[in-house]
Amino acid sequence: MFDKIFDPRKVQSNANYALFAGVFFTLVSFAASYILFQRTTFVGVASVIFTIALAMPLVIKFFERAEKKDESFFPRTKHMFDFYIYFFIGAFVVFFLVSLAMPSKVLTSEQLYGSATRIILPQNGIPAPPIEEFSLFMKIWANNNYVMVVAFVLSLLYGAGSLLLMVLNASIFASSLSDVIRQSMAGGDFFSMFSFMSCNMGIMLFHMIPEVAAYLLAAIAGGKLSSAVVDEKLFSPGFFKTLKNSVLIFIASLFLLAIGALIETNISRNLFQSGACLGNTWSILGITTALVFAVIVFEIRRNKR
Repeated sequence: MFDKIFDPRKVQSNANYALFAGVFFTLVSFAASYILFQRTTFVGVASVIFTIALAMPLVIKFFERAEKKDESFFPRTKHMFDFYIYFFIGAFVVFFLVSLAMPSKVLTSEQLYGSATRIILPQNGIPAPPIEEFSLFMKIWANNNYVMVVAFVLSLLYGAGSLLLMVLNASIFASSLSDVIRQSMAGGDFFSMFSFMSCNMGIMLFHMIPEVAAYLLAAIAGGKLSSAVVDEKLFSPGFFKTLKNSVLIFIASLFLLAIGALIETNISRNLFQSGACLGNTWSILGITTALVFAVIVFEIRRNKR
């Protein structure tokens, strides 16, 4: 039934369909998971798995259609990048809203990695405990690399396995942001609900943008290499050309992931822990608004080309 609602041709021609697909599939998956596992801690994991299962047919058909089009490497990559980023945004919005209301029902980084990466804010004038930035950077980068490599391998094995990367990180980013907001709200240290949430979202964007871009590139690299293995003869010129492009994209994703971990450790986390949104809400909100506006204008111009 969902194959009729979400036509790959419409998704390819208009990325807004991918945004709606991300919202719809994640919402349906969470509802089903909550009904089945509402008394357990499995809801977060089940929501991710169900979202992937629902979206998999659409992703496979979308990739097949994108590869069949008579386009060069980068135009095809653009279509895939658009699909992933809009689907990620849709899933992120749903997970974020659910996490604000029911935090235990969304998969977190602590549940996934089994180690504490939670951001602890100052409470009642008591500063947050100090952190060793280099060890934290290595932990975050190692965790992110682990997830990215696993998703790359899955993408290589069955093409659409990269979807795991998008949905998983949408849940983790959403739970991390909602956790910061709930801590501040619990202490009553917020000026305005909307402006405070937007301010924290702006801080998270500092490291989320390069990290999500890295995940998207890794997903595309794996999917491209998988298509080359299927469609091209091994060790043919066409195969080696795709292999070279995939390796370059994957190296770029590693570089972006390191930048994201560096920003998260030295900038984003410090801004969260210093309570920057409590005293500089409007400044950060203004920067965030300008950034979002610039991205929207960029997307409009890019899609007109």
